[in-house]
Amino acid sequence: MQTQEQWMNLYKQELNITSDRKLSFHWNTTTAEIRQLKTGKRKLSVARKLMIAKALDLDPVQIFVSCEFYKAREDEKEFLKTEYFKSVIKTYNVRVPVGFYKKRRFSGD
Repeated sequence: MQTQEQWMNLYKQELNITSDRKLSFHWNTTTAEIRQLKTGKRKLSVARKLMIAKALDLDPVQIFVSCEFYKAREDEKEFLKTEYFKSVIKTYNVRVPVGFYKKRRFSGD
């Protein structure tokens, strides 16, 4: 699942926005707020999550769930994973942004 910062970077890439400064102009906000969003000190608003979903042709559930997954309680994480992957399956035939799925390597523990 993607983090808030990764979603913002995919959004920038999709719209050919080359810097955080240009993104701040696009969203009519300050670069300080963009920095706070990327570091996780602030949360993306519902409207911005919907903008990202629309620009990337994805189900908004994917963005909502993945942004909240890492902060969720342990007993909620399995439910969130299930909903996330149901959403991924629904939009699987839709064009997927470059870098959306990354190979993850795990240690042989």
